[in-house]
Amino acid sequence: VDLREKENLSPSLRFRLRVFADAELDQIHRSPERLRTLWMIWSAKEAGFKIAKKIDPNTIFAHREFIVSVE
Repeated sequence: VDLREKENLSPSLRFRLRVFADAELDQIHRSPERLRTLWMIWSAKEAGFKIAKKIDPNTIFAHREFIVSVE
């Protein structure tokens, strides 16, 4: 995710609520670098899905169900 691109600088509330689980939203909110944390979690979700899809081709990407944590 290119943080210099305008559309990546302020993801909508609708997007955040549709994509991130409550625990992820909490982690994003508590982060001193909220935008970076948001996109790191998004990237981790995508990577996790790609791995899960290779293991089981029937895997469905239910965004809020792929819960990740960034440390």
